[in-house]
Amino acid sequence: MTARATEPTNPFAGGVCTYGEDIAPGAGCILPAGHEPADRHVVTDGDLDGEG
Repeated sequence: MTARATEPTNPFAGGVCTYGEDIAPGAGCILPAGHEPADRHVVTDGDLDGEG
């Protein structure tokens, strides 16, 4: 079965952007992989206080 051009595609099908994952446990960009513009990231703080 092939997808039709009118069917929406899942923006997270390719995974999520890995930018910022080294900041703290649980941190990272919440945008889908391959987002545009590539230099704009929405990064969560993660667990900066070490709890949880």
